[in-house]
Amino acid sequence: MAYLTGDDGGLAHVWLGYGLIAVIAVRLVLAVLRTRGFPPLMPTLAMLRQPGSALVGKCLTVLLLLGILASSATGLMLVDNARILQDGTTLLVPAAQAEDMDDDDDGA
Repeated sequence: MAYLTGDDGGLAHVWLGYGLIAVIAVRLVLAVLRTRGFPPLMPTLAMLRQPGSALVGKCLTVLLLLGILASSATGLMLVDNARILQDGTTLLVPAAQAEDMDDDDDGA
């Protein structure tokens, strides 16, 4: 990522982290709702009784999700999220344009 964005990749790094958190949150919600087409994340009792590659795969998936969750949580705690959100929105709506939008509300 740093190669593609240069030294100013901090904002892109944080927004990619927000995207990763959103994707994992959607996947966990789909797992809880037991949506068709998405296999359950947790190993079943039958897998625990007869260990095999399916059990190992499920356990590795759960461990991977827990690692990503821990990494995302520490990332969220270390970043000034209010400043990042403000910087990101000013990229989408420049400050001069935002002031023009506020002026429209004042006129009657």
